[in-house]
Amino acid sequence: MLPTKTNSFDIVAVKSMTIQDLKAELAKTQTVTAECIMYIAAIWRELEERGEDLSELRHGMMTYIPLIATNQLDARLVVNYAGQKTLLSSMAKLPLKEQQKLAEKGTLDVVILGDDNKQVIKEVKISDLTAAQVYQTMGDGKIKTPEQQYQILLVRNKVRSKSKPKKTYRLTQNLKIDGKNLVIAGKHAVSIELLKKYLEDNNEL
Repeated sequence: MLPTKTNSFDIVAVKSMTIQDLKAELAKTQTVTAECIMYIAAIWRELEERGEDLSELRHGMMTYIPLIATNQLDARLVVNYAGQKTLLSSMAKLPLKEQQKLAEKGTLDVVILGDDNKQVIKEVKISDLTAAQVYQTMGDGKIKTPEQQYQILLVRNKVRSKSKPKKTYRLTQNLKIDGKNLVIAGKHAVSIELLKKYLEDNNEL
């Protein structure tokens, strides 16, 4: 059973605490929250074993309770990264031992491309991972090695370099003839003779 006793301090006591005390209390709260989630998961598992239909409860945080109940997801990860669906989904596919390491360490080695596409390894907080970095570092039920990540980045970089460059201009109908020049958008001008020659040389006339 969960303890029924609540913390004895009130809001006034909180305001009088030092920063170190507040951090210590926050750490305790996170531990208690994870324990509460595990307790909920135990209740969930027991209800399902007794044939209860809990499908209506599968929303929000409760989405992860069945995974915790069947030892597929570490409850601490749900506490630490609630709301980061892509991240939690990827971590849930890892072996439980790997999840436990992530929960305790809180960081991952992420490869980025340095100068001349050299491999650079950075230690990144899990909470700061972008969606692209989540897919880069985790997949197929395992944490990818730096070399595997590096190869992924090289392929991505190659695909980007082959993609069609974006246009850096906008089309306009703001044209005006000023003497022997064609004025474009009131800012730029080109000689009409030069324009005609260019069009002829490129078989556009």
